[in-house]
Amino acid sequence: MPASVEFVTPIEHQKLIEEVRELRMLVADLLESLDDDVDTKTALKLTGIKSRTTLIAERQRRGTLIRHSKLGRSCMYSRASCLAYKRAHRLLVGYC
Repeated sequence: MPASVEFVTPIEHQKLIEEVRELRMLVADLLESLDDDVDTKTALKLTGIKSRTTLIAERQRRGTLIRHSKLGRSCMYSRASCLAYKRAHRLLVGYC
């Protein structure tokens, strides 16, 4: 089946851009509302990282996607950031 080409007016294109922006904000809000803190064991499962030491090294790396917070000796990780890390890592591995 041959691909069809459709032309849009500049106004239609601008409306599409605005709609995509709005959808991105809605998705960001949804993800933020679903985010909760998880312990180290769960963070390891979510990120796909095998060792606690590697997880600690990754969370300390500059520009890392993994967000964490500490309360005393306890460390909690953002579920959404762990999933984002896994997605980003999966994409990077696919290009190698």
